[in-house]
Amino acid sequence: MKYIEYEQFVPLRLESFYDTYRDEIGEIHHKLHSNQNPMTGWVDFSKRVVDTDLIERIKATAEKINGESSAMVVVGIG
Repeated sequence: MKYIEYEQFVPLRLESFYDTYRDEIGEIHHKLHSNQNPMTGWVDFSKRVVDTDLIERIKATAEKINGESSAMVVVGIG
């Protein structure tokens, strides 16, 4: 097993990283905010909510779970 010494470590320079991927980052940003991908509905979900009671129901559910549980595990793919 080979160990990397601290002196061999080269930190990521964010400016050069961003410059390298500037076009790709811009394209992804555009797709996220232009509804071109149906799997990104979460991006502006809070702006599209028409159910004014939703936040209160979420808070009530969180309080109920908190009162009945000592831990909660959420399993998902995202």
